[in-house]
Amino acid sequence: MNRITFLFAPLLALLLGVSASLQASVATAAPDDGRPVTNLLLSQANTKAMLLAQANAGAGPLALPDTHASTTSAKANADARFRLDWSMVDGRIQVAVHADRLENLYAYELDILVAPDKLKLLDAVMPTKGFSLAPKLVGNTLKLVFTKIGNVTGHAGSTTLAQLTFERIGAGDAKLTILNASLVDSMLSQLDLQPADATTVIPAHAGGFAFTDIAGHWAESIVKAAAAQGWVTGYEDASFRPDLPVSRAQLAALLVRAYGRTADGSELSFSDSASIAAWAKPYAAAVQAAGFMNGYDDGSFRPDRPVSRAELSVVIARALGLEPASGSQAASPDFADAELIPTWARPAATALQEASIMRGRGGNRFAPLETATRAEVCALILKALDNREIPASGLRL
Repeated sequence: MNRITFLFAPLLALLLGVSASLQASVATAAPDDGRPVTNLLLSQANTKAMLLAQANAGAGPLALPDTHASTTSAKANADARFRLDWSMVDGRIQVAVHADRLENLYAYELDILVAPDKLKLLDAVMPTKGFSLAPKLVGNTLKLVFTKIGNVTGHAGSTTLAQLTFERIGAGDAKLTILNASLVDSMLSQLDLQPADATTVIPAHAGGFAFTDIAGHWAESIVKAAAAQGWVTGYEDASFRPDLPVSRAQLAALLVRAYGRTADGSELSFSDSASIAAWAKPYAAAVQAAGFMNGYDDGSFRPDRPVSRAELSVVIARALGLEPASGSQAASPDFADAELIPTWARPAATALQEASIMRGRGGNRFAPLETATRAEVCALILKALDNREIPASGLRL
């Protein structure tokens, strides 16, 4: 016996508040490619009678797709891809559930693994043209169900399946994963998928939980502001470690996240691309494509190398399109140790000082060869984001 897992017919009954059952027959065919196709034939008389009775009760008339047996292969949406994107909006965590490479999506049921001990669901916005059930949390799994109504074609291309809003109620990283996606096309052929990479992690700091090690630090308010904007992350133990050095891979990630850009997936051409961690490769590709982290003379990126303050000034100035006001590449900034700044970094240091974005350390020292800390990088990026005089045309991320 065939197992029809998607609840399209029961969903209609639930939405209409009726106890009647929709009569249907199920048949299986084996096309030339050998993949089984499940055909579902609804009883037109039974279905219309049920809907008519409900309409007479005041629910209003509804139309169903033509009830001819399906001839659509179950692989109609076999290439579908899913992704979860999170952001901070008014202190709440919003997670958008997206689907791409769709062919004919008429209805769907999603099982999403959530972290109910860390995130509380406040709202779930589903597509407006159709019917959806209220989201249901069973254990750690959130179930979302939606169907179009009427004799219409399913969605093709890309779409947002749901917009979820959460409140932070517990500390630690919170992982969300799509476990199963049951997809139904307009001919009522169903396909069950288990996405391999539809996962997002809400970092421990997002949503109002403070880092455990920044109280009293000079950058406390800066780190909190950056965390509230969602572009800086901490560690698994909820610490931020503000005085640790920043690696080149970490700097690339911070820049791409801070400006709300998506790493474009450009191919890496660094000589040491194989040594770049998987999580860092999209960010390294993005900054390389932008042209402001070009690597070293030997063509390497050196992802784990700590960033010096001189290097940091060049990267930020390039990202913002800043040059010294005089336009002179020989300009020198007004720091007590200006003579220690490498020639290649002086124009950038001058431009950032003139824009009041980058200051020196104690004693008005630029300290060009010292490593930049996580706190300093946050402060610099935040100032760049808040400086209204920075030309928007200079943003290259």
